[in-house]
Amino acid sequence: IKVVHDLIGRYGQLAPILKTQACRINNGRPLRVLDIGAYDRALGRSLAKLNLPIVYHSVDIDDSGLHDFQDVQEVVESYDLICMFELIEHLAFEETDKLFHHAHRILVPGGQLFISTPNPFHPTRFFSDVSHKQHWPASDLFALLRHVGFEKDDIQLYGVIYQPEFSLSSLPRSFICWFREFSWRLMGLTYQEGILAIATKDKSNGAS
Repeated sequence: IKVVHDLIGRYGQLAPILKTQACRINNGRPLRVLDIGAYDRALGRSLAKLNLPIVYHSVDIDDSGLHDFQDVQEVVESYDLICMFELIEHLAFEETDKLFHHAHRILVPGGQLFISTPNPFHPTRFFSDVSHKQHWPASDLFALLRHVGFEKDDIQLYGVIYQPEFSLSSLPRSFICWFREFSWRLMGLTYQEGILAIATKDKSNGAS
């Protein structure tokens, strides 16, 4: 999938696939959303533009922001949608495993988990940040989601290409990006910069 700048609308618009999924799981009552690693709560502002009844809560260890929780283990209520955007690459494997188990536990049956992470098979994306601890190939992310209880047919994985908004001034950059991606394809490299996972909890699956 291709998105403008980012998935959550911080620099562009909320990715269409996320809009579609959020609207799909809306069941007439307020959609309860938990944003883990929320940073500046940009996702909440983007979701507010969907004109859906939404209850948005954020989790972040940064106590300088106005977050609802500082530790996800404080969260005991259930949610329809749990989001982790550009988070798990900053955690050790054991921390992510614990986080996924807790997220699956507090997700309502039929609810969804959104996860994005840099693609480690992209030549530069994962290594662009010194704070990255754990790389997540799509196969490993799929395996951990299966391990915590998501059914294989309820997990969707996408390669994400981040692109700037098109304008005449961006044409040279767009051509360079296109040429770079074309060259990488010829060399067998992966040009998707990110991975997006959407996992749906089985409706027959209660607390785990």
